[in-house]
Amino acid sequence: MDSLQNDANKHPNRSDSCLPFSPFFILFCKKLILLSKLLDFRLIGYRRFKVKIELAKSSEHLITLTNKRHYDIHMTFSTSSFLKWYIKNQRILPWREDPTPYHVYLSEMMLQQTQVKKVLPYYIRFLEAYPSIDSLASATLKEVNLLWQGLGYYSRAKNLLEGAKTIAKLHSFPHSKEDLLKISGIGEYTAKAICAIAFHQKEIAVDGNLIRVYSRFQEDKEKNLSLLKRNAEAFFKKALQKEDPSSFNQALMDLGEMVCLPNGMPLCASCPLKEGCKAYKHSTQLLYPPKKEKKERKQVDMTVLLFRYQDQIFIHKREDKGLLASLYEYPNVPKELEKSELERNLKEQGILFSKILSLRKEKHAFSHILWKMTPYRIETEALDIPYPGEWIALKDLGTRYPMPSAFKKIKIEN
Repeated sequence: MDSLQNDANKHPNRSDSCLPFSPFFILFCKKLILLSKLLDFRLIGYRRFKVKIELAKSSEHLITLTNKRHYDIHMTFSTSSFLKWYIKNQRILPWREDPTPYHVYLSEMMLQQTQVKKVLPYYIRFLEAYPSIDSLASATLKEVNLLWQGLGYYSRAKNLLEGAKTIAKLHSFPHSKEDLLKISGIGEYTAKAICAIAFHQKEIAVDGNLIRVYSRFQEDKEKNLSLLKRNAEAFFKKALQKEDPSSFNQALMDLGEMVCLPNGMPLCASCPLKEGCKAYKHSTQLLYPPKKEKKERKQVDMTVLLFRYQDQIFIHKREDKGLLASLYEYPNVPKELEKSELERNLKEQGILFSKILSLRKEKHAFSHILWKMTPYRIETEALDIPYPGEWIALKDLGTRYPMPSAFKKIKIEN
């Protein structure tokens, strides 16, 4: 108070209304200093129109409060304010209701490169069919693929089953990241997600959502995805501090999914971290994360042969490795055939048929390849077909024999 009075004496022409602080504001500052000691704040100092208070923990985001005299108070809050946003706005998801290691394992395997809304019905069906890791371990790959058909990236289904069989033999779910990484099909991300969400261990599961939030928050221009992931993990691990890793990871996932959107302008007005976000401050949100040049998908032309005999159709099983492993498909040749060319080829192979119908052409895009399919329905006069495979009842197609979406697009009836 004496220093304030001396300051006033040095400027006799200044009115009381122009003093650096009002008595009420000085009282507020004293209470704030007392509060800072209780909450582990560090007072940086106050000047004529600005007081800065910073949390001793460096992980927090910045928000600005302004009083009626326009004194800006820049204060960093603990991650607890971010988690309060999460508690209020979190998505209601079935695997969060009971986040057991098995539930987290199943959901994370399904969520790899797949949107939540698509995963939801599959997760529920899977849990109804296989409520425990032991019940899943007793299933066959064909049974698992039947439930998985339509979800895509079928190698995940195979890895899920193999992992379940290994875990069932251990008689307990591995608790450490190191032990989880020994399980077939469980990679770095899935292991960290299980450790953080199910076991509340201090791990950060960096997915596309977290990379996007981090790169915008820090304006990280790193184009190497591995390095960018490493930077994001280190940053969020430092921010985690003593907060619950389960809630913290899922809060970041929700923030990226609901607010820090991947396509178009993010909803920054709703973001609890916006005041500390560099991209928000500089209006550079759409520049992060740095975009990689998309590689053009390799185009593959194929002719798909739907051999039909009365109420039966001919299918064969794909190889156990590679794209769409162990699923069923119609016979096909890796080039586009005209109807006349197909007729000639069938006659040369000695296949008896009554007619050939041209069906609607279809396309199916994978991550790296584009199939352009020219399908024909071939009405045969005998069951003798010189192709590997088997005849099945039409009603069993897709119910007893798992078939990928690419071939399901083809309508047998034109």
